[in-house]
Amino acid sequence: PPSFPAVTLLIAAHNEELFIAQKLDNSLALDYPRDRLQILVAADGSDDQTPEIVRGYGEQGVELSFIPKRSGKMAAINRAMPQARGDIVVFSDANNMYNPQAIRELVIPFTDPTVGAAIGAKLVTQDKSNLSASEGLYWKYESSINENETRLGCCTSAVGEILAIRRELFIPPPDKIINDDHYMVLDLIRRGYRAVYVPTARSSESISASARDEIIRRSRMNVGHYQLMAQARKILSFRRPMVAWQIVSHK
Repeated sequence: PPSFPAVTLLIAAHNEELFIAQKLDNSLALDYPRDRLQILVAADGSDDQTPEIVRGYGEQGVELSFIPKRSGKMAAINRAMPQARGDIVVFSDANNMYNPQAIRELVIPFTDPTVGAAIGAKLVTQDKSNLSASEGLYWKYESSINENETRLGCCTSAVGEILAIRRELFIPPPDKIINDDHYMVLDLIRRGYRAVYVPTARSSESISASARDEIIRRSRMNVGHYQLMAQARKILSFRRPMVAWQIVSHK
């Protein structure tokens, strides 16, 4: 980008001792000016070694916001946000790894003042299983939709593992919202901002541990989508037929 905005990479982590060191190493290796990148871990209720591992990176500038009691991902993020110093906040998960150029690519759209959010690409590391192949195809399909929606002017979905928003525009989602990342994007649209998909900002992760885990995750995601449609009455308006059609047809 012509200039490098200050960025906070906010990593949500609950009992992530198997991944958090890899994630922090990945974050520290990102091709972005180190003095413009704050790495902040929002850990809640972890009863494994996650907080201790994060504290071990303190000398490298990694910061920790820790809630001893399990309160949920969004509560951990809300608690951590006052520590965020970046003009742009990038939300990520502990098991999701970024391409070295991901942050550079993700912040480019914010030179446009109408852009409130930028969504990166999630790739699935595939093995030889049918579940892995299915999950990989799903995210390729989702990426195609997001790219086409952006061509129409605005992306209405989100990839919570690589989602950037302007810090000044952050408003915590209401309690009990399942797809909080999608809600944040829709709320920005409601306020007149655009969300854009950035396919060159890439991230990757492995699939869920088992078919049962994946079924539970997808079921929860679908319930959350219909919940958001009920929440999006102000956006589902005849005055904005294209956005309304995108939201209804996305899934």
